[in-house]
Amino acid sequence: MQKLTPILCFFFFGFFMNANAQDALDKEISVIINDLVTKMNTKGGIKNVAISDFTKLDGTPTELGKYLAEQFSDAMVNANANFSIIDRARLNFLLKEAGLDARGLLDPSSAAKLGKLKGVDAIVVGTMTSEGEVLRINVRALNLESAVVQASAKGIIRRTPAIIALEEKGLGEVPASTPVKVAVDPKPPVITIKPEATFEHPPLLFECLECKQSGALVTCKLRITSNGKDLKLGVYANKESKIIDGEGNDYFMSALRLGNVSGQGYHEKDFARDVPTSSEFVFSDVNSKINLISKMDVRGWDQKTYVNITLRNIPVKH
Repeated sequence: MQKLTPILCFFFFGFFMNANAQDALDKEISVIINDLVTKMNTKGGIKNVAISDFTKLDGTPTELGKYLAEQFSDAMVNANANFSIIDRARLNFLLKEAGLDARGLLDPSSAAKLGKLKGVDAIVVGTMTSEGEVLRINVRALNLESAVVQASAKGIIRRTPAIIALEEKGLGEVPASTPVKVAVDPKPPVITIKPEATFEHPPLLFECLECKQSGALVTCKLRITSNGKDLKLGVYANKESKIIDGEGNDYFMSALRLGNVSGQGYHEKDFARDVPTSSEFVFSDVNSKINLISKMDVRGWDQKTYVNITLRNIPVKH
């Protein structure tokens, strides 16, 4: 039984991490939806509303856009709306029947086709734009008879590692014909190493958003949150903290930023509970181009004990 304990701990750790992230996303979506529903409730003649897949500003669909549409649809069902929400499977059928897709809904020339969606009074379209650590969301409710915007709302969603992964994944396209198979020399399989971009030292949660190399410096951007508790954290920007590249070379932290506290050496900052704080760790004297941080070891102090922050397999941008 003792051998199962670490496995159970890992399971529950992952469960609570995912639960916290989902709760935060649900709250962020609820704020946007409640604003939109309040405005739509003041408009007459809206009985049935559908939500289409979200897209980038240029109309490009992604897995994230499809996921957000599902989440917003569920949130609108639970909101205090004076109208009914059409099942998204039904909407997809109606769009296909009318010869429309998510990109076409943003095209003003599609107004005539919109009017052919039977049983739909208004459709909610959404766009998303990445800005640093957040995703800006803009949703609009279109009247299908006139294609006039009846209500709109804006908001932001934090770009967690899971959100970023969905954001960068396109829906892809099915090829028009089956490609001809050509015999090629076998190649060794590509081994994908899953990054460990989050670290928890309760109540602290560390999330690595990205690492980027510029000359001899590697800068890693993080989001640090103290969940449910006010806390003071100190971090050592010296040889107590380092990164190790794919060849086993060590590079030490030379500077840091915790919110608006920055400098070299040891620095402390007060973290208010449940407030994500933007942070940066800078590693210097990197004398070669690196594409992967095999391990990041950062030394901290929470006024009671040392905090040894460990992240692994973090890709480096250039």
